[in-house]
Amino acid sequence: MQGLGPDGTYSLKNEFTEVAPAPTILLEGAYSASPFLRDLIDLAVIVDVPTKVRHERTAAREQGAEGFLAAWHAVWDDVESYYFERVCPPRSFDLVIQN
Repeated sequence: MQGLGPDGTYSLKNEFTEVAPAPTILLEGAYSASPFLRDLIDLAVIVDVPTKVRHERTAAREQGAEGFLAAWHAVWDDVESYYFERVCPPRSFDLVIQN
């Protein structure tokens, strides 16, 4: 990936890397443990990080995108709260790691 664009998307490289099949697949992302995918997942793990820390880490990673990040968090934080309170609460995971 080449970094965050002004619209909040990432551009992908034109190169592909072929990887041999493996017995373990790590699926990462906020919606990766969706109830729709649960039958495909053997072990669901969530790393629980306080909102302030997540914001600080995102800002450090995406330097120069402060305006976009403020708008992003204004929308995303409410959606994420709803998702983890109502759709996929921490108790639905096999392992919860406090960070």
